[in-house]
Amino acid sequence: MEKYAHLNVHELRKLANEKGHHGTTVSFATREQLIELLENGKLSTPSKAPTSALNLTPTPNPTSALSLNNPPPVPTRTPAQTTPPLPTRAPEPRPKAQGQITLEHAIAEAISPLLNFKPELDEARVKALIQAELGNRTACLTITTPNSPSVSINNPHKDLAEVCKYISLKKNIFLVGPAGTGKTTLARQLAQALSLEFIPDNVSPDTTRTDFLGYRSATTGEYFDTAFRRAFEHGGLYLLDEIDRGPAGTLTVLNSALDNGFCTFPDRTVERHPDFRAIAAGNTFGKGNDLQYVGAAKIDEATRNRFLFFPLYYDTDLELALTSNSDITRTLHKIRQTIETLKLKVIVSTRNIRDIHDLIHHAQVTLERALDLCIFGGVPEDQKAKILTTANVNLNAQIQTEIAA
Repeated sequence: MEKYAHLNVHELRKLANEKGHHGTTVSFATREQLIELLENGKLSTPSKAPTSALNLTPTPNPTSALSLNNPPPVPTRTPAQTTPPLPTRAPEPRPKAQGQITLEHAIAEAISPLLNFKPELDEARVKALIQAELGNRTACLTITTPNSPSVSINNPHKDLAEVCKYISLKKNIFLVGPAGTGKTTLARQLAQALSLEFIPDNVSPDTTRTDFLGYRSATTGEYFDTAFRRAFEHGGLYLLDEIDRGPAGTLTVLNSALDNGFCTFPDRTVERHPDFRAIAAGNTFGKGNDLQYVGAAKIDEATRNRFLFFPLYYDTDLELALTSNSDITRTLHKIRQTIETLKLKVIVSTRNIRDIHDLIHHAQVTLERALDLCIFGGVPEDQKAKILTTANVNLNAQIQTEIAA
């Protein structure tokens, strides 16, 4: 008995087969019976198959015969069950014994990172893809007026739609803003939107009443007209640019024309054309000198009272659309913001930004040289260094970016 005590039932059954014992005697013998069989060569009590063994003997089925008179009922089909949805997280494996790694645990650990994975959004990459996609597209604004066909304007000024509402009501507009904010561009686009001729005029300290009203020749009596006369009589959008540079008394000649609907010229009195529109543009509100524009003149209050004042600021989106290198443009925006914060008398206009791009891409100059040519001319070196340091602009790194591009 002790000879086989260390063996389990499977090992005993295998050993019995090797010694020539086969059949149900071995297949259904207990462990004690197998040990007895191996020691004595026979069993004192024969082993029997368990009652749970399958009975494979066929039995007659009286209902299995096919009857034409009583056909079998048609079985009903059970609706197909839909597949349950996949779990949103990895299932918890069943508990395992200490130190035991089951196949179920291995699979659960393998798929858990996949089911619980949450991708992070790379904002910088998304912005780069958007800029690359929109880089060759042009902003467009369509203007529709009751008496004119629809007009589409590419790269519109950011304030075009709003100012167009006021000018269409026949209001006189005074555009106020620093140099390069697009005052002239906005006026030209307004004329295009309203299908009017654009008639610009410029004011200076030497401007006289004759520059507005014209004159008659002393010898022939012939009348010589002006830009204002042509716009007032025949229609058009009249731009009075740099209005805050002219003599205060000279501009009063326009008051009756803007307010009363008629103007007396040297040859005759003329009624205002229905399509006459007037726009003034200046760096100040006509109150005289300010911190940045020392030479600005004070405009008569009667003249100021005939305008709606519309302040303009730099259109950074338009500047990005008009230039080919957005990195350089954003660097110039940082420099401009720093100058405004430090309250320095240095201007970074839209015109400056376009000029800098032209110099870098067509004249092959560095950003530092382009800044000196367009912005920092005459600016003390210590002031220039303070601007660049405060704006955190590294010119050497910027130059390398340009060369790599």
